[in-house]
Amino acid sequence: IVPTPKFQIPNFKFPAVFIVALLATVLAGSGLIAAYWYLPKAEVVVFVTPKVLQDEFDLSVDTKEIQNLESSASGEKSAATTGTKVIGDKASGEVTLYINTNTPRKFAIGTTLTTGKLKFSLTEAIDVASASGSLLNRQLGKATVKISAAQVGQEYNLSAGTEFRVGSYAEDDLIAKNETALSGGTSQQVRAVSKDDVTKLRTQLLEELKNQVTQELVKNVPEDKTLITQSIVLTPTTEELSSKVNEEADDLKINLTVKAKGLALDKKLLDKEVDKHLAPQIPVGYLFHSRKNQDFVVKKVSKDVITLTVNASIMVLPQIDTAVAIDQITGKFPPTAKTYLESLPGVGQIDMIISPKLPSSISTLPRVSSRINFVVRPVE
Repeated sequence: IVPTPKFQIPNFKFPAVFIVALLATVLAGSGLIAAYWYLPKAEVVVFVTPKVLQDEFDLSVDTKEIQNLESSASGEKSAATTGTKVIGDKASGEVTLYINTNTPRKFAIGTTLTTGKLKFSLTEAIDVASASGSLLNRQLGKATVKISAAQVGQEYNLSAGTEFRVGSYAEDDLIAKNETALSGGTSQQVRAVSKDDVTKLRTQLLEELKNQVTQELVKNVPEDKTLITQSIVLTPTTEELSSKVNEEADDLKINLTVKAKGLALDKKLLDKEVDKHLAPQIPVGYLFHSRKNQDFVVKKVSKDVITLTVNASIMVLPQIDTAVAIDQITGKFPPTAKTYLESLPGVGQIDMIISPKLPSSISTLPRVSSRINFVVRPVE
């Protein structure tokens, strides 16, 4: 009888070091796979094209729901002057008055003398005797008196022998002539304060002070109130100018102190009214995002009611189901995920940040959806 062969599994004996190394490799590989699966995270920001809805409406508010706010501010501002002024000295001298009437004349200080377009005036009162003598031997009444030019300037320095008309007298009855030249007239143009300089500087400083008190009022307005900035009224209490209008000066400085009053409105009341007027205008497929702008004009004020014209606008964004979007891009390579996201309504730009950074051949969005932070923002 042929004996049946017996098979026996070889008894392999591995060194302990080999076994430890093998276990370490298996654990490390498992750890890497787990890390690749569970650790990546991503932030996906989808920028969409917004719509701005606007409406204007009148809002009547009981004065009991309006809070009056007060503040004050002081400030100063300087600027170079832009006006001009001619300064100098007036020409002066003496003239002799010649009278050819039978009646003596008295002339007061300030009596006008003219020659051409130039005007002068007497600087002292004078009495002039009447003319005397016969027709063939006529003796004119005369007297010498001091005069001064009406304006400064060299053009008033007249040579001797210049004739002047006196007041409204006929030249046949009365005339004046200087025996010596008039002198001393000078002029030069300098910078001075103009009305526009004062108005412009005051307006600029009032605007700065309004901004200052507005910030102060905003800081102090209660959290449940909205400051109606257009209701702020400034009342100057003191004003000081370094120079008056038409005074010679290279610079002008103004100091102002103002009191400010403004109105504050309940936020909930305002938001309710804005929503009432704008919510029906939100198109299908869009969602409210934020209140963009609110302007007020105080239209009418009575004892019990204040009427405001409100110009309000809100921003709405295309509606995107973030849960569905996250589900669609989980575990996808970035190009594939972007292709899907670009197909969503209103999407204009997509930003993705995936960490840690891996080679593009294995870099995908997280395979665990909770590791994706998905944000929708308006395109600015």
